[in-house]
Amino acid sequence: MELQLSRHNWPTLRTPKGNASLIPHLIQDLLNSENHESAEAAGARIEDILFANGLLCEASLAVAECMVHALWKCPDAAIPFALNILIDIADGSVTEADPDFLGKVRYADCMSAVALGFPAYVEILDSETDASTRAICIDLICSSGVFLERIRNQAIYYLTQVLKQPSMLDYRILIENSLRALAKPEDT
Repeated sequence: MELQLSRHNWPTLRTPKGNASLIPHLIQDLLNSENHESAEAAGARIEDILFANGLLCEASLAVAECMVHALWKCPDAAIPFALNILIDIADGSVTEADPDFLGKVRYADCMSAVALGFPAYVEILDSETDASTRAICIDLICSSGVFLERIRNQAIYYLTQVLKQPSMLDYRILIENSLRALAKPEDT
């Protein structure tokens, strides 16, 4: 993780709260979380610095890359919070009125980074028992498949297969809505 964190010049990356210099330390705190409370505190602090009104900022791409990277060694307590940061980035937008308002950021770049976590989202969905974590994974699988055409069919396959599992009955509406979002216009 140190290599990934060191790739970015955090003090120069803008956020709604100023610069992103604290974020690498908070990511380390998230990765070193021993329990739900410490993971929640680190995740909340990252979100507080990174987000304002759903707008992406210059640091969003670096954080997305780091969160995807972190999933591979994230302690169980931290996984939901790392995923939540990723879905907030996937759901974010760039202000059209002033695209450079929070630094140079492109939604496509952020989504490309989020989509790199696709295999992890599938694996976490398959193995996780926490309801909200599973729901976030469904959303991330859908967002990744909608954004990246080459994995759209994989996303449809995985969500169709999970829909057949009795343990996923509570997610039926979410999965069906995700499958509709993944369908090409000619498929509907």
